[in-house]
Parts: sequence; structure tokens; C-alpha cells
Amino acid sequence: MVESAHPGSAHEGRRYVTDDPHPSTGPEEMNEGSEGMHTNDAAWTSELLNTPHDAPDKAGRVRQMFNAIAPRYEFVNSLFSGGRDAAWRREAVRLSGVRPGDDVLDIACGTGDFTRSFAKSGARSVTGCDFAHEMLIRAADVGGCLVSESRVRGACSNSERGESARAKASGSEKQGGECTTRDEGGTSGNLYHTESNSTRLNEGESNGGGSDNRGSSGTELGQRTRHKTTWCEADALKLPFASDSFSIVSCAFGVRNFDDLDGGLSEMYRVLRSGGRVVILEFTRPKNLTVRRLYEFYANRIMPAAATLVSGDRSGAYRYLPRSVVSFLTAEQMLERLGCVGFRDCTATALTLGVVTVYVATRS
Repeated sequence: MVESAHPGSAHEGRRYVTDDPHPSTGPEEMNEGSEGMHTNDAAWTSELLNTPHDAPDKAGRVRQMFNAIAPRYEFVNSLFSGGRDAAWRREAVRLSGVRPGDDVLDIACGTGDFTRSFAKSGARSVTGCDFAHEMLIRAADVGGCLVSESRVRGACSNSERGESARAKASGSEKQGGECTTRDEGGTSGNLYHTESNSTRLNEGESNGGGSDNRGSSGTELGQRTRHKTTWCEADALKLPFASDSFSIVSCAFGVRNFDDLDGGLSEMYRVLRSGGRVVILEFTRPKNLTVRRLYEFYANRIMPAAATLVSGDRSGAYRYLPRSVVSFLTAEQMLERLGCVGFRDCTATALTLGVVTVYVATRS
């Protein structure tokens, strides 16, 4: 489906509900990139693209870039990957070994395609997290109305004083998907909830699970069990969740955009429970020289110009993409970084002749 709405139109016909009588931020107040950059400005110059990972204000530029390309993001991804992006996500979900009791956090979720793949897998709860506002409202919009649960801000401070992190992640009064926040320097952000029910409940019919269904129309995702999907606006380097909250943490095509890779991996480790899995899907340079030359000719010459034309982008996003890949870590280096953070049983599975790689590792 082509996303062609104006960035400000995603809220038409939607309700924004907050428990805070004096909310400090709302959807309409966060449409600009950080550090004074507007989404219509160029985020990446030719000089910056020489070493994109060394840009001192990389985080702000990445946020601005993704806010700018949000309207047609999924369409462009599918078009210029030849539809392979969906297959890559499905394989990453399969390699994660999702079980019915798993609580999943998808970091840098963008418009939510990877998050929804996990929602279809039968996990108990799925949370999508991103710091690009225009991406996130489109992810939440798929499920209906947007609901801000600002009352949970700071809730994890109770966890730090001795309350079970597991209870805070799942909620004793609300099952699965409750987005909890912490006080230890993280950002609480805005939270949007969407209910997904494969068997629709009639109005007034008991749901049998005690879940809060306010303002949620639900969306069909194909699974036979009820679950909640939560969308949380927050920075991957300062996740607003209690430690030991999730059994799976995922990230698709996002870790190379982190301003601090080790910091981001450490945050993934922190919010995982012992024995939990991290699943990272990321572009890599094919090892076969012929394949690499063909792929990089396409990625450097054809794709940037064509994707910029199709998307109408002026931020430089599709020039940044190939530069961020060729200057990022090899699969071997990525495995080493995962091990240094503390993960064990680290594996790398190459897909599509090595164009992308799925990393899976376990928290000790």
C-alpha cells in the first residue's frame, strides 16, 4: 500500500487521548527534526556523506531524515528491494524463535512493518519504539486511534525500588504490552496503544482478559489469540523501559543509524530478561566480489536517484543509505561488538547473497 498522505494528515479522523490534564507534547507539536532542523531541509550534504557515522549531530539528522521520508517509506522500501524486504523480516522473525509467552520490543520500528511481523507470530505482546514522530504515527495509525498513556511515565521507578520488573513489563492489572517507563535518565516519550483481535468482540461483550480497550477499534493480523501492540516514541539510546522487561528485542535496518552503537546494544541488553534474544536485521556488503560490485552499482548509482524521485525526498536520505552501509561494520565485527556487550551464542545468517544479515544472540 502506498503511503501518500501529507505528514500532518495522519491524525484526521483519529482521537488523541491523554491521561495528563496538561500534556507537554502532543502529535502536532513534534513534527520537526531536533536541533532546529525542519523536515524540508537537507539532512545530509556531500561532505557529511563521506563519513556519515562520524557526524557530531548524527542523531538529529537521522531523525529529520526519517520524519521527511515517512509518507512513502514502506512503498519505496518494497519497490527498490524488489519485495525482498518482507521476506527478510519473515526470516528474521523465524530465526528469533518466537514463543507464545514472549514479550517483544522492536527498536527503531519506523512505520511498524517489522513490529507487525512479530505481532503475526503469536508473541504475547509487541512494542514498537522509534524516535521519529512521523514514522511512529503512521505505525500506530494502522491499528486505529492513537492513545497516549502518559500516566505510565516514571512508573519504572517503583521497579527500581524493589517491585518485580516482570510485573511492571506485563502489568498485574493489564496483560501484555503495557509500556512502562523509567526515571534513570531515560525519556518517557508518548505512548500509543492499538488492540489487535483476530476474533472481533461485539460491543459490550466481555473480553475475558481484563484489557483496557478504550478508543481502540482493532485490526486483523491473522493470529487466533488476542494481543496488544504498543507504540512508544523514544530514543533507542535511552529506552524508557525497566530492566529485564522483554524476552526478545529486535531492530531492522536501524543499528547502523545509532549515534552510539555500543550504547544502543547495551540498552538492548539491559531491557532483555536473562536468556532473552536480540534479533538484528541489517544491510551488509556481499563477500563475493562480483555480487558486491553489482549490488553497490545499484545501491550507489541507480537507487538513490530513482528513490529520491519516487519519494520526493529532499533530505538526502537515499544518498545516506548506501554510504551508511559501506562504512558500517562487517558481519564479523558486528558479532564481536555483540560479544563485548555481554551477549553469548552470537550468530550471523546471510540472506540474498549477503546483501542483508540477521544477527541473533542471547543475553547471559
